[in-house]
Amino acid sequence: MRRAFNTTGPCVPGEHYMLPPEDRCPGLDDLIEGKHFFVLHAARQTGKTTLMQSVARRLNAAGRHHAIYCSIESAQGLDEPERGIPAIVAAVESALRAQARLEAAIPAQRTAFNVMLKTFLQDLCRAADRPVVVFFDEADCLAEGTLISFLRQLRDGYVSRADIPFVHALALVGMRNIRDYKARVRE
Repeated sequence: MRRAFNTTGPCVPGEHYMLPPEDRCPGLDDLIEGKHFFVLHAARQTGKTTLMQSVARRLNAAGRHHAIYCSIESAQGLDEPERGIPAIVAAVESALRAQARLEAAIPAQRTAFNVMLKTFLQDLCRAADRPVVVFFDEADCLAEGTLISFLRQLRDGYVSRADIPFVHALALVGMRNIRDYKARVRE
């Protein structure tokens, strides 16, 4: 197959001409190793998805982490957390099924929507044999109650992780900064 230039979605090594994506965002390894939760935001078609997929592949190949790339774009328009949070959990579960070595760690039970994501990630981290890193792509598509519940559950897991198993590092990836997330749910 001949390589081609790509401007329509994530670049695939071997299929598309591309520069090493991680060279454009130094410091990511420090954020991951430092157990940070962070936001990666940039304009459309700047390589955010390609970068996160590349980092996830590299982390998984190194064998020190379980890295999960998960687009949550399917939850767009689900403003009520009763519908939005289960959609996010389903997206994470789908991403896990794509990684055969983590499929067995998928938690079976579901809880109330207001703790569903946090509990799902806790159970996943408890079952995993390595620290879990999650990249939530298209995170800025969430709105209203779903966005608030999503952020609150991640924060609750983050501040409690000294006592409970939770995600080692996490990125919210999209076009907006975290301040813009707040602006979407508050006047």
